[in-house]
Amino acid sequence: MKKYFIRLSNQHENITRYLLVLLTVVLIVVALPKETQFNYTYQKGKPGLTKISWLRLILPLQKPNRN
Repeated sequence: MKKYFIRLSNQHENITRYLLVLLTVVLIVVALPKETQFNYTYQKGKPGLTKISWLRLILPLQKPNRN
């Protein structure tokens, strides 16, 4: 048992490094989404409603009168 603790104390830098890499990989995997999300709906034959076309519907552009 004493040899185990001596070996553990000699290799603590490598063990810490491996645990840190493992923890990082686990956190990345947990943070990734489980399912793919597609936020846009479209129909065949109709133009897609992108952010720019929504902006045109909400805020109509007005040209200044130049007399």
